[in-house]
Amino acid sequence: MALTTRDPKYLLKAYTAETGFYTKLNIDLASDTDVGKLERQFYIGILAFNPCFDQFRFNGEAYRGMSLTEDDLREYAVNQKVMIKSFLSATIDKSEAEFFLGKIQRHNIHGQAVKMGVMCTYIIRDKWSSLNVEHISEYPKEKEVLIFPYSVFMDLVVSVSYYVVIRCYASAMYYRPFGFVEIV
Repeated sequence: MALTTRDPKYLLKAYTAETGFYTKLNIDLASDTDVGKLERQFYIGILAFNPCFDQFRFNGEAYRGMSLTEDDLREYAVNQKVMIKSFLSATIDKSEAEFFLGKIQRHNIHGQAVKMGVMCTYIIRDKWSSLNVEHISEYPKEKEVLIFPYSVFMDLVVSVSYYVVIRCYASAMYYRPFGFVEIV
């Protein structure tokens, strides 16, 4: 559809639709497989820099509720940089993120938590690293923000209460052909 109408918004609609497309794309991005690498880079480049998406650029705080193992959580430490390797869905509605939080902890037979609820706040200051897709998505009530792959965040706060809280501050990024480069 995007080719016949020359409307790149259909590329974004394809990602936000409940199909296997976003799953396959994110797996390929995270694994960095060479098959289809150029096509994935073009896809990211179109979403990141096509002027038709300017009205959807996002700065501000976005939230993501998730369940992580203790090993996963070790990647998040104060002053630690974390690079997102695939597209990341977040929301501007904190209560929506809490739905995905996984507040009920799973425990092993020894009573140790296997997975714990984590609320991550992404402080996005680079409008080229995310889009507010609320009005494009099939699920507008989710108030989704799509954070682009290769975005880098610095962990500012990691605290544990009823669930783990992580606040991440975005590092600036810029695009060059065939990759994103961090501006420190």
